[in-house]
Amino acid sequence: MVDEDYRDFGLAGELAATILEAGIEARYSRVCVESTIPFDQRRERQVLPSVKRITTAALTLLPA
Repeated sequence: MVDEDYRDFGLAGELAATILEAGIEARYSRVCVESTIPFDQRRERQVLPSVKRITTAALTLLPA
């Protein structure tokens, strides 16, 4: 799952917590940033999930 929310208190975090509480083991990778999402569109694009960042994260989850 991918969303554009903050690391804490976002929808993806709630869904991940529900999955873990159900006892389902899941591999994951984060593409979030540890700062506030900027308002400026150029800077915003640098921190939001992108195809490249999502693909890179997904590839790290594949078995070797």
